[in-house]
Amino acid sequence: MTIDDWNEDISKELAEMMEQGISSFKMYMTYPAMMIPEGDLYRALLRLKALNGVAGVHCENDGVIRVLTAEAKAAGRLAPWSHPRTRPAPLEAEAVGHLLRLAQLADVPVIIVHLSSRESLEEVRAARRRGQTVYVETCPHYLLLEDGVYDNPDFMEAAKFVCAPPLRKREDREALWEALRGGEIDTVATDHCSFTAAQKRAGRYDFTRIPGGLPGVEHRGVLLYTYGVAAAMVNFEREGYFAVATQVGSAVTRDALAAIDEQIARLACEPMPEEELALVKNIMAGEMMRILDGPFGIADVTIENLLCGTGNEAVDENLRRIRAVTPDEVRRLAARYLGRGELVTVVAGAESPW
Repeated sequence: MTIDDWNEDISKELAEMMEQGISSFKMYMTYPAMMIPEGDLYRALLRLKALNGVAGVHCENDGVIRVLTAEAKAAGRLAPWSHPRTRPAPLEAEAVGHLLRLAQLADVPVIIVHLSSRESLEEVRAARRRGQTVYVETCPHYLLLEDGVYDNPDFMEAAKFVCAPPLRKREDREALWEALRGGEIDTVATDHCSFTAAQKRAGRYDFTRIPGGLPGVEHRGVLLYTYGVAAAMVNFEREGYFAVATQVGSAVTRDALAAIDEQIARLACEPMPEEELALVKNIMAGEMMRILDGPFGIADVTIENLLCGTGNEAVDENLRRIRAVTPDEVRRLAARYLGRGELVTVVAGAESPW
């Protein structure tokens, strides 16, 4: 639940929401339509402390961002590559540090949402050394993508990656993986905020009009397993992160994979026609989503698409084919092609399941 204003009525409403089970609230230090003055932000932190609630805060220095944006527009720098240059990493780090000092004064835990940079991590480390309780969330796109995408001369190829904070540099990405391995990042979530190509084109001649956000909720588990676990970047079982990322304990994942692996081990591997293999990969990715996410997130999207379709004729034709194949047939077809060593890669699926 977002707090985008502050007054006595909202203060009272927080207590009512807490009674109904809503215990975490989001606040912004940027976006004029959604941010609240820092004095009110401090008051909100105190109120949440009294209610045993917690705030997740989007941290960027809005005032300087507006100055940099105005300078870019005045100079005619209107392409998507101006987006990361007007929201540089130091402005995120400054806002993180500012928030954490307010939280220190209020003596209240906070969550830094979609943290993207090494410099911001350093602010979190400094606060933790002071004895503060700070939770950190990052996103798959900050772990896997870099800011070079904004320099693409093809407008849409650059615009589709516009989000805030923007994608960062390789050293930031590497620092996030290191922090994830070391237990310094508590949650990997998507900040799912999807727009169509037509909506992104609204900023064709002015990067500030490109709606900011990336999709990701359907693919988060697949991405983390493929580029984290399968690529040996992290050991989620050891660190206990996969339960956070997928909302299912790692033991469920191990048991499910072991059952499939055992079945495959009993059957001889044979070459599979390319078309049949593509279908199996799609199905297996969907099956893995259900194994990993149970009644949450990814599985909801997968099941809804299977039952209701997507409105995209080509995608829905593929879904009709998938619906016609039973789970037992999925495993049988997979067993014909997959060796034990290849199972995780295909189940995790580096490509979209649909």
